[in-house]
Amino acid sequence: MGRFEREVDPEGRLSVEERRRRATAARKAYFTRLALRRHRCGGRARAGGERRARRPMEGVTSSRAGAQPPRSVRGVPRLSEFYGIVVYMYWQDHQPPHFHAIYGGEEALVRIDDAAFLAGSLPRTAGRLVREWAELRRSELQDNWDRAQGPTKLVPIEPLR
Repeated sequence: MGRFEREVDPEGRLSVEERRRRATAARKAYFTRLALRRHRCGGRARAGGERRARRPMEGVTSSRAGAQPPRSVRGVPRLSEFYGIVVYMYWQDHQPPHFHAIYGGEEALVRIDDAAFLAGSLPRTAGRLVREWAELRRSELQDNWDRAQGPTKLVPIEPLR
């Protein structure tokens, strides 16, 4: 039995199906809480309190001279969230059309056309999930990019399931 299965059924009384269903829900809740906690503290929630330096996002131009990537994403439209990955799109952002994906304190800019990473990085699995989601939701992402160029409210996009 895995960690989450032991958590939801320590005495082994549930059926296999029910135990797996509950373990899946417990695992999803755990990783969502973990991602939210890391997101709130700017990606600094590490085991043992250690801090890892944030990698600069090279090759990204900004409308603000000398601007660094924002540490906080308050006031920025959140398009979707799945498996601890949070997807944002800034209003009137630079070209080419792209979105920002944040996972575990790491951020990447992902082009809408082909789901290629423009800058930054994500762990391998998170990067694969973001690319898969972007391929499935390309038209919705492009519609939101068009909305973001004006003062129009962005529409949330269905997460990856």
